[in-house]
Amino acid sequence: MNIKTVRRNIPAERENQNDRFRVKYGNKGDFEILKVVITRMKTGEEFLYEFDSHNLTDKDSIHFTTSVVGNQMKVDWDDFISSKAR
Repeated sequence: MNIKTVRRNIPAERENQNDRFRVKYGNKGDFEILKVVITRMKTGEEFLYEFDSHNLTDKDSIHFTTSVVGNQMKVDWDDFISSKAR
C-alpha cells in the first residue's frame, strides 16, 4: 500500500483565526492513502487523519480550518471531504 504523508504545523498566532490551511498532495494517482499530520505548535499536540485517494478531488489539495474552544484545538475539514476523514 502506497502512503503519502503531509505535515502541517499550526503556529499559536494562527490557530484560532479562521485561516484556511492547505494540504497539497499533488497527483492522487501516485498514492493510495493520504496521511495528514497536523501539529499544534503551542502544545506539540498532533492530529492524524487519513483519506483514501479515490475520495480526494482531482485538484492537488484539500483545506481545513482550526478553532480553539477552552484549551482544545479543533480541526474542521472542508465539507466535501470531512466525512471521508478517518
